[in-house]
Amino acid sequence: MQNFQNLRFSDAHERDCARVVSSLLEADGQSRASLAATLDLTSMTTSRIIADLLDNGFVTEDVAERRGRGRPGTLVRLNAQRIGFTVIKMTSYVVEGALLDLQRNIITSQTKRLNDDADNQQMTVFLQQMIQTLRASQPDMMVHVGTTILVAGIVDVKKRVWLITSRWPQVRDFNLAEALNPVTPLVCLFRQLDIELDVHFKAETAPVNTAALLHWGWGIGLAYCSRDVASIAHQGPFGEIGHWRFDTLQDRPCGCGNRGCLETAVALPVLLQQLGLDELTCLGQEQDIGGYLQDASLADHADMQLATRLVARALGNMCRILFPDRVYLTGPFTSNQAVFTQLCSQFQAEGLVGALKLPDVIMVQTENQDILHSAIRPLIESALGNLPAIAAGEL
Repeated sequence: MQNFQNLRFSDAHERDCARVVSSLLEADGQSRASLAATLDLTSMTTSRIIADLLDNGFVTEDVAERRGRGRPGTLVRLNAQRIGFTVIKMTSYVVEGALLDLQRNIITSQTKRLNDDADNQQMTVFLQQMIQTLRASQPDMMVHVGTTILVAGIVDVKKRVWLITSRWPQVRDFNLAEALNPVTPLVCLFRQLDIELDVHFKAETAPVNTAALLHWGWGIGLAYCSRDVASIAHQGPFGEIGHWRFDTLQDRPCGCGNRGCLETAVALPVLLQQLGLDELTCLGQEQDIGGYLQDASLADHADMQLATRLVARALGNMCRILFPDRVYLTGPFTSNQAVFTQLCSQFQAEGLVGALKLPDVIMVQTENQDILHSAIRPLIESALGNLPAIAAGEL
């Protein structure tokens, strides 16, 4: 069931309409009696709500399968294609976009490459065109509520500003809310790291109170969350440990303008060049590159050993700051078992403080479907709070 604490409704009827839609999102195909019991509504109130939702195309009502002699009942179902959302993932040079309906089904998707020298203006045109292309596939009754943009780099989630990214170094202080205002009613901006951590943290069955996720790929970044506190990343820039500076690397210039940043020794494009695997860069997608690295002989290469040692040190320092119960690791290098084993060994050798032990590092992969589902959660919440506006075509 969706959280309604952040939503404001003009009256109880508007709120209860949203509650019914939310209940159907959790379990589609319910009887009126079931909805009334679940939501503690009277039969008269339920009838008014269903009538309103039917009139505005948010639900349908089907005859249920007959059981016994009595008159067959009806089941209320969501009209999932009444409301739609777009998601754009910008964590590799290949940009992925998708249009989803209210039940998180993908209606259409698009993949397109963006030149690595793109600036703010080119990025604006590119994203506007992708959203317009996705929206062109909307079913007739669908109302597009908004767009979630998933990025890598340093972001200000509240202001929806993409401050810097190693993928497109010419993109700086990019206000996505302003750039995309002509083509989408609402823009949500998140680092994909935070979305992926949300997916794995919610799937935990063990009593884990805090967790961190470190991604090692085109760049290197950190996400952190706790069951007791809202995500730190949602308060502003956070976790760009790829720009922690190491004396060992002090002569290496970084795209951020400094020297000696961790990324200058461990970022995917740097290591591919040092390992003589430049041709893999053209694949664009980290998961595709990871497939090639899986069986490659990497662990004995001097540059790979330096990178592994530095990532292990960064992980150790992070644990001395945040003390997470669990550490997840993602990225193409984790697919290589020898590199992963070496990293875990060096990480454990770092030690923590006193008798405290470092957490185990867990190699994880996040399914695209899970990322998309988590990414549209705030858009679904917005839709539930704006059903009258959607019905009136005012978004």
